[in-house]
Amino acid sequence: SPKAASEGGGSSGTALEWRWVVGVTVLMGAVVATTVTGLLQEWVFSSRPTGPVVTQTGGLEPLPVWKELMIMSHLLGLPIFAVLATDLLHYLAVFARNPGLLLFLFLNAATQALSIRGVYETNERTDSLTCTFAITARKFISLLLSIFMFSNPFTLIHVLATTLVFSGSVAYALVSYTDTAAKVPASQKEKRT
Repeated sequence: SPKAASEGGGSSGTALEWRWVVGVTVLMGAVVATTVTGLLQEWVFSSRPTGPVVTQTGGLEPLPVWKELMIMSHLLGLPIFAVLATDLLHYLAVFARNPGLLLFLFLNAATQALSIRGVYETNERTDSLTCTFAITARKFISLLLSIFMFSNPFTLIHVLATTLVFSGSVAYALVSYTDTAAKVPASQKEKRT
């Protein structure tokens, strides 16, 4: 167990610490990649017209920008799975022998499709910081549900993370509220009083 490995010292403790460092580094890299992607998407959304486009020839209207980005980003990512072709074929055969697994795979794919659609639509309608914040909050809630549903331990690190996420949520809400209040014209402020 991880606890036994860390108490035993030696190479097991070092290996566990190394895995922890690698895990945190991968998570930090994912957050940076998500942020850069969000900023690029925000740039694309701001540089493209939004709303329905009327065609003069009566042809098909182009896809909304968020759908176009979603399709292209997922299609461009498919070639990397060629590296895993052998594993994918093996697990496809395993899933084909068990209809229950196919059902879970379908449900997972359906919920992932809904989730990513929401992310792209949110990114089109808000700035990248708001979208990244919403995604981070959703992941955090999923983590807390996992801890409580599967009786995983709630350690001091979880308490610290909960405090940081909650504090960040309050700070973001206050700053957003202050920015919105500052943008209200003086004529509307007078009507409120």
